[in-house]
Amino acid sequence: MNLIRLIRMECYKLTHQRFAHAAMIAGLICLLLSALNAAGLLYEWSHPDMISENYYSLPAYKQNIFAQYSEPYSEAYFRRVTYEMQRLREQEMQLSETEKQAPGKYGLTRGMDSILFSDLNSQCVRFQSLNVRRAQIAKDAESVIKTESDPFLLQYAKLAEQAYQSELHLEPYYQDGLSKFTEDQVLFSRNSFSRYIVLLILCFLTAGVFSSEHENGSYCCVFTAKYGRGALYIAKLSACFLTVFTVLLAAWGITIAVYAVRWCGIHGLSSSVQTVQMMYRDLSLCPFPVSNSGFLLRAFGMQLLYDLLTVQTALLFSVLFRRTLPAMIGSAVFGIGSIELVHAIGQTNSEGAFISWAQTWLPASLNFPEYYFSKMYVIQIGDTPVYRLHLLLTGSMLLLVILIIAAYALYTRAFSRRFYRRRVKQGGA
Repeated sequence: MNLIRLIRMECYKLTHQRFAHAAMIAGLICLLLSALNAAGLLYEWSHPDMISENYYSLPAYKQNIFAQYSEPYSEAYFRRVTYEMQRLREQEMQLSETEKQAPGKYGLTRGMDSILFSDLNSQCVRFQSLNVRRAQIAKDAESVIKTESDPFLLQYAKLAEQAYQSELHLEPYYQDGLSKFTEDQVLFSRNSFSRYIVLLILCFLTAGVFSSEHENGSYCCVFTAKYGRGALYIAKLSACFLTVFTVLLAAWGITIAVYAVRWCGIHGLSSSVQTVQMMYRDLSLCPFPVSNSGFLLRAFGMQLLYDLLTVQTALLFSVLFRRTLPAMIGSAVFGIGSIELVHAIGQTNSEGAFISWAQTWLPASLNFPEYYFSKMYVIQIGDTPVYRLHLLLTGSMLLLVILIIAAYALYTRAFSRRFYRRRVKQGGA
């Protein structure tokens, strides 16, 4: 109970420190503006003359089509969709200009029926092609297994066969909401500034957790208290980690709400992640059998882990510098600078040894899950192929544990030395 009480007290101190409320409100407003900008709403609102009359209603009409044809993918389903697409195209060619303006089967006009239906047809064609590609990779891997003698290549082929033989699930869904949210927010589009905003909020809130005790001189009272060392450190750490989770969850919640409003909801969470279609990223050859909801949860966890590392760095700086401002600036530069460094490395479009090392071991790579979920990226350890994602997660969690232990050691040692010196001075006086 005492530890829970301490955690509650530290959470209260974090959220009621000077300018904390103003910073959180400003951060939430910035997150909302970032989401509105990434979703294109700010541009659309500022250019009403460039938006057609039916622009905002198209997602609703297309969503109705996908709702009518909402069933798991099968060959019979594909034939039915293909037949309907062909029928609509032939019908459109026979319509007069007047008939094209009549109310259509799927909303708007008869002349727009085939256009509205084309998204569903394209999704089915793409899914069929995706199954063929993955089956071919699995077949090639099977051939390698029969002929290869090299232990590493043999294990790699078995891993590929297992990855690409797994069945994909497609429950047809209108993709615009999910695909745009995934590309703009989750995969760190340059149109979204949410990652920077979240990191700045967290660095501001947590930088003074330990340094404030030195700045106001309360470290002596804290050290002599019953829970002045271990329990208090755990309470402070828990409060910071709870703050990280809450802020990141709020950032995702705001963005999901904006995209859901803009694109008539976020659908297709039960379908395989390989089915999501994006403009600049391709996850069709993802080796992991995960759904879209599973991918979003993994991406959230990866960003959470990186934010925890950044905050733990802020706590370490807070102990080292014993000043809030240097700790805040240092951790913010570390967090944002590391992301920009990894992004610059990724932009080189190269697969050199340094780049492979950076994308395997640099924790900032946690902000770019598309690299690990787009292809089968592995590294050789002995004769065993190991996914780089697994190594990155393991290395990042080990680093987090090391930083926690280092901060604890410095925290208790700093209090002990400062308290001892103060007692010696008082005794000498």
